[in-house]
Amino acid sequence: MIKAQFRHWAELIDDPMLLVNGTGIVIEMNSQAPQLFQRPRREMLGRRLHDFVTAGTVPIDDYLALCARTSEYLPGALIVVRGAEQVPCRADGAAGHGDGTGTRCIILRLRTKSDAGRSFEILNHTHQIERLGYEIDLRKAAQAALQEVHAQLETRVRERTADLERANAELRALTDNLKAANAELEQFSYITSHDLQEPIRMVSMFMQRLTQGGPHLSAEQREQYMRYVEEGAERMRLLIEDLLRYNSIERDRDGRILIDSESAVRGALDNLTQLITASRVKVIIAGAFPHVVANPQQLMQVFQNLIQNAIKYGPDRDSRIEVVARPLDEAWQFSVRDNGIGIEPQYYEKIFAVFQRLHGRDQYSGTGMGLAICKKVVERHGGRIWVDSVPGVGSTFHFTVPKV
Repeated sequence: MIKAQFRHWAELIDDPMLLVNGTGIVIEMNSQAPQLFQRPRREMLGRRLHDFVTAGTVPIDDYLALCARTSEYLPGALIVVRGAEQVPCRADGAAGHGDGTGTRCIILRLRTKSDAGRSFEILNHTHQIERLGYEIDLRKAAQAALQEVHAQLETRVRERTADLERANAELRALTDNLKAANAELEQFSYITSHDLQEPIRMVSMFMQRLTQGGPHLSAEQREQYMRYVEEGAERMRLLIEDLLRYNSIERDRDGRILIDSESAVRGALDNLTQLITASRVKVIIAGAFPHVVANPQQLMQVFQNLIQNAIKYGPDRDSRIEVVARPLDEAWQFSVRDNGIGIEPQYYEKIFAVFQRLHGRDQYSGTGMGLAICKKVVERHGGRIWVDSVPGVGSTFHFTVPKV
């Protein structure tokens, strides 16, 4: 313990230091001492002090005892032994080099248990003990201050690095969102212009025929042309309504509250009561439906669109739809399962795009916006939507909503 204390203390200064016990045996030293005495450390440990330091004709032990009693140093008496060379110390206690420079050698003795105060006492240069302690205290204080500054700097670097990483992550997310929004806008603009022009052309064409045909048109032709005009106008109305509904998803994203997800399913079924009755479809709600944070109208719209599609593409008889909820690790998974015509795997992604249809309007009605609306709502709520299907057997649409 004492030796460890000495090593820690002695290494704080640049001067060579020796520690001897009560009988004058060298028991420890700092790393500068072997350089001064030009001997390996292992050769110095365990040997008597007078093998390395002499006081001329005065025994070294008597000389050091005298220094300790009088607190004075006798100039020129102490000699450092360097191999075969003996170098006298100058008045300041440094080993002389002839040019007035040198390295001070400080000798300490291990105190006995009966001694009070420090664990060591300086045997030579005792008049410098307070200055030596002061220098060591200053060095310790400087090292402590440096370590504290270093620790504060490391903390600030870690904090700034964490802030920078968060900022970069937010920037990447914003960049990805912007790229996705731009791609969606380009696709949306192209498809919208094409799909809106089709019913406009239809209305324009048959209105022109009605105008140009005049009295030459039969009553049956007039009625047919008017029906086409009405169908075109109705299609435009539905397209515009779906476009407005699609665009409102982003605008209404802040209207989220804690709701019972089963109430969203019940609301969708109430809106589809007439269609369900006419189709004679059996709808089953299975599982325990959780409370989730969502926009009530938008979540109901997702269930309504999925159930409506299941009815539309279901069989003419024995149509069956099952709505299920089940927990995942960090989200709730909702599924709408039907026994309809099914979907080929190559169309699993395409069906969620704006105005994408797999069948002509003469087979199945609709604008091709239903699943696109579902996808946008689900993704704005932090979830995802996908489909599993077997052609001729049925389809299951799944989507997730994060847990509260």
